[in-house]
Amino acid sequence: MTEILKMNYAGMAQMQRILTNCASEVQGLSGDVKNIAGTLEGGALLGQAGQALAEKLKGKLVRSLDGLASKYTELSGEVGGAMQDMQQADQSSTGGF
Repeated sequence: MTEILKMNYAGMAQMQRILTNCASEVQGLSGDVKNIAGTLEGGALLGQAGQALAEKLKGKLVRSLDGLASKYTELSGEVGGAMQDMQQADQSSTGGF
């Protein structure tokens, strides 16, 4: 039995835009966290506590945010690739009739 696959291209395009925007927002957040850590290191919170907090922000949190932004970018590319594949399949299937 043949399966009929349909894709909502407008919905997929919207999903791709949302994922791309999410990646940008998370990258911006990562930059903000780096700035906050720099402010802490600049003397906003002195002592071991300030240094420890700044290190954690710049280290673990920024790495996690950068990884999340990368994943959003990857997913956006996957959605775009799926749309292209489906459009090519649609064109090749209608070309035979």
